[in-house]
Amino acid sequence: MDHSVATSFHGVDYVLSWADRDGKLVMDLEDMHTADQRWYSELDTKYVEGITRKTGNFKRFTVFCKMLLAAMTDPSDSLYADILTLQDLEMLKARQLRGGGASPSHQSQSLQHPAGRPGTGGPGKRYLIVTFVTQFDRVHYPLPLAPCTAPTPEMLLRTIRRLHASPRGGPQDEDMRVESVMAAAGADTDERIAELQEENERLRELLRKNKALKRKSKAVTAMSEEVQHQLEEEREQWLAEREVLEEEIEGLRGELDAVMAEERQTSRSLDQQTLAVNKENRVLREKVASLEQALEKERESHKRVQDRRKRELENALQELNRLRTSNRQLRSRVKDNQSGVSTSGTRGRATPRSVKSASPANGAKAHPPIAGQRPTSARSQTSGASSGSRPRSAGAQKSGFMTHANGADATAGSGAQGLGNGTVNESALTNTHTVDTSVEMDDIDKRLAQLQTFLKQEKAKASFAATDEED
Repeated sequence: MDHSVATSFHGVDYVLSWADRDGKLVMDLEDMHTADQRWYSELDTKYVEGITRKTGNFKRFTVFCKMLLAAMTDPSDSLYADILTLQDLEMLKARQLRGGGASPSHQSQSLQHPAGRPGTGGPGKRYLIVTFVTQFDRVHYPLPLAPCTAPTPEMLLRTIRRLHASPRGGPQDEDMRVESVMAAAGADTDERIAELQEENERLRELLRKNKALKRKSKAVTAMSEEVQHQLEEEREQWLAEREVLEEEIEGLRGELDAVMAEERQTSRSLDQQTLAVNKENRVLREKVASLEQALEKERESHKRVQDRRKRELENALQELNRLRTSNRQLRSRVKDNQSGVSTSGTRGRATPRSVKSASPANGAKAHPPIAGQRPTSARSQTSGASSGSRPRSAGAQKSGFMTHANGADATAGSGAQGLGNGTVNESALTNTHTVDTSVEMDDIDKRLAQLQTFLKQEKAKASFAATDEED
């Protein structure tokens, strides 16, 4: 909510306007007697609360705005406001440090200012001091106001409204205004008249600018209506496109659900196949382990058979050598006997009897040459047959295992194809809103006539004052 108060500080008339706009304290201070002295400030919530926190008496932003309103509209000894320059603020601080005895309600009013307009301090920075007095303490909240060299149209319109409303205050207010103007202008009335004429020119220029602004405002309004119409058409087109896109999105969602269901089914099937393959691999590994154990046992058995055959072969060779030696001995004996028989052929029957009697004596200790060999060869053939049959069975088992393992490895691989999900993005449009502002200025001509009347009154009073001085 906007607030505006006309007040006087140190003999200078000011108009203070302030408002709380979106959490910001916006203040506008205007000198009522000059059109070029204006101060402006825009303070956010954090800054205002920081100022109150530094003083040691923290106030929230909303509470401080209420305090400012009370200090400007209904000042008292416990809550009041003041406008100070930087020099005034330094003097006030120095006086507080010295423990000056000024009244608690209006301590800053006792400041001394140079001749001329008191307390103006030129166009420099101003400080709005809100003072809150408690039973045991006095707290000053300084709010800075910077000079405003380029006022906004809103400020100028507020000034125009104030100028329009100022002559309606009655004769007493008009006299107070004239006295303040005379006090500010001094005894030089012509200079004051020139200032009023300049102000008149500025008002005329302001009127021309206002008319130009009105024309621009109408053009902007027409353009805004055209833009609004285009926006409505685009909005309808966008709504139609949106319906089509929503239908397409629904169709795509159905397809996506079907694809995802198929993907889940495929995933379950792949999981089952993977479990079956893993189970088969475990069975194959167990078979491989058992076959390796059987192969190891078969190798050990084959080694034992080979060792036994080697020993039997060595025994057979030894027996063969012994039999050959015995055969040679027997042949030599037979040969000797035959030679003895041939030499004693003339002796008749006695010789055969001697030979017969000698033969048992010579062959009593003889061993049959073939008797021990036949069982050995039979055993060798039997062991050879058994040993030959065992490697063949082991080889057959090994080749069968390799064939089965290769078949298991060939069926173990499988592939799965993944499906991707698509996302559909929706775009949003932003509607623009155009706020048109127009201000009515129908009373400007009436104000110009009133200013001319005021100039005539000033000239009459000046001539009357000159006549009094001559008398």
